[in-house]
Amino acid sequence: MEIDECSDIPDLTQRSMCEKAEKMGMSMEDMMEMAEEMGMLDDMDGMDGMDGMDGMDDMDGMDDMDDLTWDGSLDGESLDGGFDDFDGYDYRLDDTNMLNHLRPENEACIFHSLGDATFKALRTRPMDQAETDQVMHCFGSGGEDGQMVDSPQPAGDVWEGPTICTSHGVFYQPPAFGVALGLPIADPTAIVLDDGRIRLYAFAQEIGIVSAVSDDGRVFVEESGVRIPGTEAGQPRVWRLPDGRWRMYVSKVREIVSFTSDDGLDFIKDPGDRLTAQAAGLPAISSPSIVEVEPGLWRMYYSTLAVPGTGPGGKRSGSATSTDLLEWTVDPGWRLGEGAQYLTDSAEHPFPVIAADGSVSLFYGKFRASQDGAPDGLWRATSVDGLTFTDEAYTGLYFGNDPEVLLLPSGERIIYYGNFDPAIGGQLL
Repeated sequence: MEIDECSDIPDLTQRSMCEKAEKMGMSMEDMMEMAEEMGMLDDMDGMDGMDGMDGMDDMDGMDDMDDLTWDGSLDGESLDGGFDDFDGYDYRLDDTNMLNHLRPENEACIFHSLGDATFKALRTRPMDQAETDQVMHCFGSGGEDGQMVDSPQPAGDVWEGPTICTSHGVFYQPPAFGVALGLPIADPTAIVLDDGRIRLYAFAQEIGIVSAVSDDGRVFVEESGVRIPGTEAGQPRVWRLPDGRWRMYVSKVREIVSFTSDDGLDFIKDPGDRLTAQAAGLPAISSPSIVEVEPGLWRMYYSTLAVPGTGPGGKRSGSATSTDLLEWTVDPGWRLGEGAQYLTDSAEHPFPVIAADGSVSLFYGKFRASQDGAPDGLWRATSVDGLTFTDEAYTGLYFGNDPEVLLLPSGERIIYYGNFDPAIGGQLL
């Protein structure tokens, strides 16, 4: 069977998966490569010449494509390779079912609030009002641009330990940048321009990487145009090169690639990959963030790609070094998460900050749905050498994720991060 675009896939469920993967930024070439690795193409070739769609019963492997979705839907489970609707109910068509609004930063909270049995049952029936009320604290409060809002807190949980950050509230959410309500504005990354203004980049779903500028780092004005088209890039991180140009590192699920710009507005893709998931020892890779360790030596931190629907926990963070910001060599071992020497809890989307003495702080998302201990959310770990992290602290940003820490011209540090409100979409705080 020849498949050049999603519309060529006859099965509506698998066509929907393909379309979701496209929105996530995967190319048809990437999807076909993954399908071939999973042996799915052989099954699809066997469909040629079939009368009707009886052969679809043997295509259980296609369910694995659900693991590529970013829209919050869980894996479709079926007895015959498709998605069963239960007495005519398909939760994916029910916008009030919170399974359609899972994000890495709220999934652990929803799982924790409802329990495993209810979490699974919601694939088969609508939510009732009591269940909806139980999980609404897992989503951030909406607000107008610049309005101060409180970070969501878990019902019944009170964290009395130390915190190191205070939220300033939502400053961008749909319909900003032309993003439709319910879709994400996410993955903020920011730079200080030569004139002292701050330029912020973000991923706007179905549009691409967009930008805005600010005099103070808090109130931004959108810039016209798209920096990088939507199918080309996700989870951007911008870095100033030694020659004054700007390089944008982005995640393509299986690899990290980059784009370079003379002015920070018009970016051109660099040849090749910066780092592959295979080289990093991960099934999928995300969140490239960089610090300069010493003159001419840089370290990139990255993590397991967090995919909604795969459950909380199980993410780990690694690192790699480079002398030219193009070719990267993986450091042995893991910085955080399973396999790390000390801090083995799940850790995703790490962002490094280097101190004057060379020590490194990593800000990252920790989501475990644990019944005990400190809340899920944004944490900070510290290391003397940037490799072995021994201490961590909760930042106070409940369910904050995708952090970017920027040193403002005033000397103050500000953290930009993401959240999600099902009634609004992805938000930047």
